[in-house]
Amino acid sequence: MDYRIKIQNFEGPLDLLLFFISRDKINIYDIPIHKITNEFLSYVEMMKLLKIEVAGEFILMASMLMRIKSRMLLPKPESEGEELIEDPRLDLVQQLLEYKRFKEAGNELEKLQEIHSMSYPKAIKENIDYQEESLSDVMQDIKLVDLLIIFDKLMKNLPEQNIYELDIEEFNISTELKKIRSQFTKIKKISFLHLFQQSMTKLKVVVKFMAILEMIQNKELLLIQDNTFGEIKLEAKIL
Repeated sequence: MDYRIKIQNFEGPLDLLLFFISRDKINIYDIPIHKITNEFLSYVEMMKLLKIEVAGEFILMASMLMRIKSRMLLPKPESEGEELIEDPRLDLVQQLLEYKRFKEAGNELEKLQEIHSMSYPKAIKENIDYQEESLSDVMQDIKLVDLLIIFDKLMKNLPEQNIYELDIEEFNISTELKKIRSQFTKIKKISFLHLFQQSMTKLKVVVKFMAILEMIQNKELLLIQDNTFGEIKLEAKIL
């Protein structure tokens, strides 16, 4: 079976760029375009590797970064008489600043809504269908970048192996789904990284990660994160 994960409530490429800027304490007006472009493309490749459907906006941003990167390589004016070339990063900076303002405003409105919901009791709805549960309910506040950060950490922490014999690894998603479900029959909440504690190869990490995404998509697992970029835990829903 060809698995392809499609999760609608992931945020877009500007969130990924803002994460890089926040993580590395980068001056948003002086973005190291070469470094950020390489990291962005690396994360897009991880999405493809995990068979997460890459939205067109990610491809568009990748092409925009590549264009800016190539323009940054152009020679700069050497004398004062030559016309100054506009910084090719300017449009990107304006997009990031505008998006950041809208995002902060949205967060403030969300906080006000939470305060309001605690102050005024909601009317009780009759005939509630508990089966209708959107994917955002099981994802909560988890973003695409949170999952990609975990996957990146797992891949970078793989032990170095000097293998001279080639062996066929029998490892598939269907089998891994059964193993993960079996683990959740014993305990209902597990740290995301705990599932990868055993000795893992690159192939095993990818297949297990895809199996977890499949279970999230099927609403079998609930993702929980207590704080921004904090530890992500998995909680069993209906197994």
